[in-house]
Parts: sequence; C-alpha cells; structure tokens
Amino acid sequence: MHKLIRPIVYKVIPRFVIGLILALLWNRYVNVSSYFSIFGYAFFIIGILFFAIAWVSYLRLDGLKFNFLGKKSDREGKKKRKFRFMMADFMSEEPSPLDDLDENEEMKANFIANLAAGLCFLLPAVVSLIIKH
Repeated sequence: MHKLIRPIVYKVIPRFVIGLILALLWNRYVNVSSYFSIFGYAFFIIGILFFAIAWVSYLRLDGLKFNFLGKKSDREGKKKRKFRFMMADFMSEEPSPLDDLDENEEMKANFIANLAAGLCFLLPAVVSLIIKH
C-alpha cells in the first residue's frame, strides 16, 4: 500500500484542480445572479461526479471491461515499439513512480484518487448544506 501513496497523490492533485476550475466556471457563468453557494451546489455536483467515476473505477477493478464501439483492447491491438535510438540525457533521472505500477495497482490508485477527490468536494458541500439548514 505504501507503494501507492505517491501515485495517488499525483493523481488527486490534478483531479482537485480540475474540479476547482469547473466549480469556479460554474460560479462565473451559470450562477450569474449568485443565488446559489459554490460550496453547496457546485462542490456537491462535482463530488458526486468523482464518486461516479470512482464507481466505474471500482467496476474496472472488479473485472469489468469497457469495449467502446467494438474496438480491440490496448494490449491486443498495439505492437511493441522498437526504439532505434536511446535518449542518454535522461539516464540519470529516477523513474516515475507511475511507471512502476502494474495494471491492477494503477486501477487501485485511480479508484482511491477518485474517492479522495470526491471527498475533497463532497465534505465541504455537506457541511455547507448542514450549516445553511
């Protein structure tokens, strides 16, 4: 589990920033008259969206495969590339922690990151709705 902490943090931060941008865009362009609180409504919807994505990630972790438009899966259709040259400039850098994960660990990291991002948005929304009423 400790192997997944860094990839989870690397995945949560962009999800949080994207959700925050969506909430601010909602506040700017949809909530023009400022009738609704950004915490009570936009954060709630974005939190539910991240929980829905986490549910799909859980289904994929459980073995469900999505085959859109009859396409072959990535492993079946792609051939391994053979590189003709090596980039020696980057040999001294440490490998990215996301490259070390197998497919199952990457799906676990996606699931936990989506849950964490959903909680980051849903907790302030629920607190805001409780305080308001």
